[in-house]
Amino acid sequence: MLKIGQILIKKGFIDSINLNNYLAKQREVPGERIGKLLISEGIITEEQLFSALSEQYKIPLCQEKDFKLEQNLGQKVNYNLAVKYKLLPVKLKNKVLTLAMQEPLNLAIREEIKSSTGYRLKIKLISEKLYNKIKKEIYGDQYQKDQKVLIGEVEDLLKEEKIKKNNLNAIVDDAPVVKLVNLIIEQAIELDASDVHIEPQPDKIRVRYRVDGILIEKLSFPKGIAPAIISRIKIIAGMDITERRQPQDGRLEKNINGQLCDLRVAVIPTIYGEKAVMRILPKKGQLLNLEKIGFTSVNLNNFKKILNHSSGIILLTGPTGSGKTTTLFSALDRLNDPATNITTIEDPVEYKLKGITQIETEEKTGINFLTSLRAILRQDPDIIMLGEIRDEETAKIAIRAAITGHLVFSTLHTINAVSSITRLLEMNIPPYLVASSLSGVVAQRLVRKICPECRKSYYPVRTGIRKLDNLISEGIELKKGRGCSVCADQGYKGRVPIHEVLMLDDHLRELIMQGQSEAAMEAYAISKGMITLKEDGLDKVVSGITTLEEVLRVTG
Repeated sequence: MLKIGQILIKKGFIDSINLNNYLAKQREVPGERIGKLLISEGIITEEQLFSALSEQYKIPLCQEKDFKLEQNLGQKVNYNLAVKYKLLPVKLKNKVLTLAMQEPLNLAIREEIKSSTGYRLKIKLISEKLYNKIKKEIYGDQYQKDQKVLIGEVEDLLKEEKIKKNNLNAIVDDAPVVKLVNLIIEQAIELDASDVHIEPQPDKIRVRYRVDGILIEKLSFPKGIAPAIISRIKIIAGMDITERRQPQDGRLEKNINGQLCDLRVAVIPTIYGEKAVMRILPKKGQLLNLEKIGFTSVNLNNFKKILNHSSGIILLTGPTGSGKTTTLFSALDRLNDPATNITTIEDPVEYKLKGITQIETEEKTGINFLTSLRAILRQDPDIIMLGEIRDEETAKIAIRAAITGHLVFSTLHTINAVSSITRLLEMNIPPYLVASSLSGVVAQRLVRKICPECRKSYYPVRTGIRKLDNLISEGIELKKGRGCSVCADQGYKGRVPIHEVLMLDDHLRELIMQGQSEAAMEAYAISKGMITLKEDGLDKVVSGITTLEEVLRVTG
């Protein structure tokens, strides 16, 4: 059997030099498959990969037209098996079930399906994109169906006398409660959500998922079962189930449909009961490539110039969830080599990079940003990454490290690049230290990308934004999403960053020393070629990547 890389070369999708380069990268991430790596890097498409896999396996590739949806396919294969093994029933004829699988060579899965259905099997290969689309057509909103059954079972438990006495310990491990919490988490993974909000309301408990930065309400439960759900979450996250008046934090690892995830859980009391928020961090290896994370060529070149400094402080700014950590680690990955001692202090560790010393803060044991930073300065570091500058004392130590020969990376929560200078001054850092230590600032936001499955063209009216109006007057064609099953009717799927890269030169340092206003510093930076967040976003609008409404949403 030819290897997948050899088939890709034979089909002309990639050359041997490119393949060898990416095979070397693949070895840096345990468990990473070369095909998925090449797709994530934009070298090949999913269609090209599955065309090659079909030839490698000698198994036909399933097409959308192959599915016989009128045959009640959802009754042929159990939904949980379909999700667990990423397979779908295609059609049933003469007691032979055609089965579309993403892992068609897995004989154990085939035997399990054969045993559970009683049919003989005919196997086809299915791409992930087609699997996700057809699964919803076959099974519908299975989560809505399952939740109704589970809610009823939990309510029956709550009617028991021992539960009326407020003994929640008696039910949190009972199957219906466990299944209901698992259902909430599974739907989050299904939607590719970053956070889950379980919120008590006056008349119900609602579940909202943050998908591509936007909260979407998908589930709701009777208010009476809220204590059981929250208690179950607190137990699996290692919290105190009896404490309901104080905020608590916890964490857990969970394998969901074959994907190992790290969940960070925060519970806080509200006037209607306890609210829980779960942040989901997939633990699969993630490759970080500065060229592939969304910089325009101008901003990328400017950022690379900043990274060439041997000392100084480099700041990433933006709100929580704006992709700062991904950009930081892409920069560190670029600078990572055996001759450089790189140490990070994080809360929490989201990416693990080979060859880098990473420290995770733990307030309970006294390991915080400040104490860790003091300690690692005695460890002969060349590059330091400080997850966030949170207070004056941490800022002062980071600045001192930067002016004594270290390259320091960190983040701030500011609205744009220039306002980071003001923020440091507000932390009582003397202007001369800010001017001498700061190498550059990157402000960042994430905008949603137009769904590729339902994108359509349109011609916009005038907007009042000069740069875009100049283009609109020429009759420019823009793109937007209609909304479909792939994007949960949002019109968007996935996100891409927009950037503002501030490079410090002698004149800008002089403006800092003179105490000039943010407006004056920003005007100078723009005159020297700095592209603002809004301008970078508008470039992506014109390129058909995102929409004008989305750029205005995140930039104002």
